[in-house]
Amino acid sequence: MKANKILVILVIVLVLINIGTLSFFLSGNTPKHWEKKRDKRPQIERFLKKRLRLTDDQLKLFEAARNKHFDQSRELVTEIQGYHKRLIQSGSNDEYVDSLLTRLSLVQQKLERLNYEHLKTLKSYCNEDQQNAFDSVIVTMFEFQSDPHRKRLRKKRHNK
Repeated sequence: MKANKILVILVIVLVLINIGTLSFFLSGNTPKHWEKKRDKRPQIERFLKKRLRLTDDQLKLFEAARNKHFDQSRELVTEIQGYHKRLIQSGSNDEYVDSLLTRLSLVQQKLERLNYEHLKTLKSYCNEDQQNAFDSVIVTMFEFQSDPHRKRLRKKRHNK
């Protein structure tokens, strides 16, 4: 009997922790120190400056374009998050889920178009030699960002 009470209390505590964790992540509010860790701008700027041999004027153009791009994409990302929340809360209504997924894919398509246009703008700031290197540098950045083992890869590169 006593073991059952402990199990019931434990299950209730775990459910409350799960609800709290889920609401934290769905709320979109993150602690300020997390945002600082996510700001990779200095690393990206150094990487681009080194690999593309950017001038200081080009770096300023890149930063202005980056800020404009983030302002434009923030609204789309917020919209995508809203669709994700609605999907989670949608229940089992397949028609509604299909409708949400269609709208979500359209917003994601807009975001991808915006990203493409941003890269095209950045490339236009480069001289001919830089433009020749631009595509491979961007591909390298995307591969690095999408690789879950990137810390291990970074260590391997530095040890060579």
